[in-house]
Parts: sequence; C-alpha cells; structure tokens
Amino acid sequence: MQAIAGDLPALAENVNRMLALVQDLPWDAHTAVIYYHLAAINYYQNNLAAWNRRWQSCCPGAITPSRPYLSIAPFSWQPPIRSNNAPPKPTPLTAFALDFCNETGHVQLAETVRAFAAELALRQGRPDDARFLALELADTPLLPTPFFYSPYMTLVKLYLCQNMAASLQMAFDLLERLEQFLASTHNVRFLMEALALKALAWQARGEQAAAVATLAQAIRLAEPGGYIRIFADLAGRSTACWRKWLRRVSRRCW
Repeated sequence: MQAIAGDLPALAENVNRMLALVQDLPWDAHTAVIYYHLAAINYYQNNLAAWNRRWQSCCPGAITPSRPYLSIAPFSWQPPIRSNNAPPKPTPLTAFALDFCNETGHVQLAETVRAFAAELALRQGRPDDARFLALELADTPLLPTPFFYSPYMTLVKLYLCQNMAASLQMAFDLLERLEQFLASTHNVRFLMEALALKALAWQARGEQAAAVATLAQAIRLAEPGGYIRIFADLAGRSTACWRKWLRRVSRRCW
C-alpha cells in the first residue's frame, strides 16, 4: 500500500525493519519481496549503486523468487538512461521471465513481459516492433498496477513516439482513462508518471502552459517521496526537443 501510495520514506522504514528480521533466516519468497522494494526505492530516488546491489541480492544464485517478483525483475534491471542517451541492451532476464511464465501457465504475467518487450523496442529506437502492443492493450480494461512496471505507460509512449494528430489524441484519451482509474485506486506512483507523460503530450501539441502546469502537478506528487528516475528516464527516452524541455521545466518546477 505504501508503494502504491508513493510513500517511499514510510516504505523504506518498514522494509528495512523487515530486512533486519530475516537477516539470519533462509532465503524465501518473502525475502525476495523485501529486496524488490529496497531496489525499487533506490532506483526511484536515483541511488543507482544501491539499486544495483539490491537487484543482485534479489536473485541469488539458483534461488527463484516468488512469481510476480520474478516477472517484474527484468523491468527494473534495465540500465537507466544516462547522459550519453545510449540505448539499453536487451537482458537475458527478459527472455528467462517470459519462458518461466509460459512454462507455469501465468498468462497475465506473460502478457506483461511481452509488453515490456515493446518498451525495450521503444528505448532502442524500434517503434515498429512495439506496435503490436496497441492491438493487445488499446481496448482492454484497466487493471491494478502494484509493481514496478505498467504496460499502459508503454502504450502512451508508443502513441507519443508516433507524434501524429491521431496518435496524440489516442494518447490523451488513454491518459484520461488512466488518470481517473489511478486516482480512484489511489495509485500515486503511476499517477505521477501518467501526468508527466501528459505534459509531454501537451508539449507535442504546442500547449506550453498546459504542459508546465501538468508537469508541476506530477512533481508535487513526486516531491514527498523523493522520486527522480520517473522524470529522468522520460527525459532520456524522449526526442531531443522534448528531453531538453522536460529537463528545463522540471528544474524550474522543483
């Protein structure tokens, strides 16, 4: 609940308390949950060295964490976009997670992993390889998103990448649905990302005032928890003009 609400300080306090309780116990799925949350906290707050250590702890040797956390592990494991904007390389974890989901019959988790393949394609500058996501997700009902990754955010990015009047309208329509759903389910974590993406959509339409106001709203939600990577990653993955604008306006809003 604290992760969904975006309350990273409270979440960190609780998972560190839990970590102290399991230090001398055998590794199990509960320990994987703890390390998953610690890794996510460090990633969101841009503590990348600690993030890397936590994810290495999350999958020790041949021990398999619980199924949902295995399925989202490859999503957080992708290298963050850095200043040189080099595209990330695919990881064997993604294929491993998809094979695991297929073998165990977890259809919904397999769909999520396939959606992240579209996310990777966008990050690597291959939007044509991500278009299948629109066919799979466009008219599906929205589902709760308790973990690190949401396929619907990738679909919005795909529409923005196409950068045509029709695709921008589809991005706005989906973002309206997402905003209402995320607000009604109190999912602050993904609400701030949806608002940041909406700011990029407004910017693409040339609506500077609306873009700045929307981004400021997202930053106000992010500030209590110290979220950084949501905005830094969007800036790194956007086109050059959007990246420059998002960085400039984010500094001004903060």
